[in-house]
Amino acid sequence: MLKWTIKERSREVNFLNLTIKLNDLNEIETRTYQKPMNPYLYLPQSSAHPKGLMKGMIFGEMRRYKKQNTKHEDYLKMVGLLFKRLKARQWSPALLREWMLDAANKLESNDAPRKRDDVDPKQRLFVHMKYHPKGISRQQIRAAFDKTCDSFSGTRAAVEQMTAAFLRPRSLKDELTSAQFYLREV
Repeated sequence: MLKWTIKERSREVNFLNLTIKLNDLNEIETRTYQKPMNPYLYLPQSSAHPKGLMKGMIFGEMRRYKKQNTKHEDYLKMVGLLFKRLKARQWSPALLREWMLDAANKLESNDAPRKRDDVDPKQRLFVHMKYHPKGISRQQIRAAFDKTCDSFSGTRAAVEQMTAAFLRPRSLKDELTSAQFYLREV
């Protein structure tokens, strides 16, 4: 059964993750809205996930905050809260500062990573490996590839783009919520 709650007319409303406001000049302003009960359970630094995953998450959050907040001070407030919440999850403040400054610079210069659609799919190589915190890095894979496979340049086996893709380790969630479907014999 639906229950309708009617409130007095207002110039401001929270809708999903936005606060939408009509200012004194009748212009629409937006800012990020976050529910008060959100626990902000970001991955801790001790998790066995690639650091690039967290770096990408920070960039994505900051890009979202930049798009959602009409006023620059609201954007800066959200970035400050993100920093504080990640620090509470035991992330190194120095590392967070480095990644956040890098993300801010990319956002300011519109130097966001772009997908390369100009490469022929037959000339792409994906190297899939299980991730381990003490395992081989993407840079090491790239160096080994360049050292051993660079002689293929200009041949039919030429690889225009090589991508090292790490598979995330299975988590407790994967184990507990994996649904299995069985076909019933008819």
